[in-house]
Amino acid sequence: MPSRRLEQVADLLRAELSDLLRRELQDPRVGFVTITGVEVSPDLRNARVHVSCYGDEQAQQESIRALRHAAGFLRRALNERVRLRTIPQLDFRLDRSMAEAEQVQRALLQLAPELEASAAGEQAEAARATTEGAETGGEPAARATTESADAGDGPASPGEGRRG
Repeated sequence: MPSRRLEQVADLLRAELSDLLRRELQDPRVGFVTITGVEVSPDLRNARVHVSCYGDEQAQQESIRALRHAAGFLRRALNERVRLRTIPQLDFRLDRSMAEAEQVQRALLQLAPELEASAAGEQAEAARATTEGAETGGEPAARATTESADAGDGPASPGEGRRG
């Protein structure tokens, strides 16, 4: 688990790199890029920058190549903005978690009608069991069995059954 200092440095680098990408980097190969996280080594010499890129696989790879090419420029710009003894080497990595989350979301949306139908069937079954219990003049069978189990023969608490 990283220390609080490493987390602070990583957050600072993430914020500054995001600003540099948005305002200063003029490379047209870098598409719509979002920095999703930064991991800093304990000695603060290396930083792994996780980047999410919009577009197909080729556009993503081109964006990563452009970011790796611009790493020196970004380090110099960070040196002007951030007060650290050493500015870490930047290693850009493609973060596929957003694409995976999108795939999961699509799968859930496809399953939504089936889940709704299943939930509606369960509610109908519960309503039917309740109405059958009311027609017979008693309580539903499930409630009656749990209440009889709760009214056990023994004392309710350890000290209740003693006389002294």
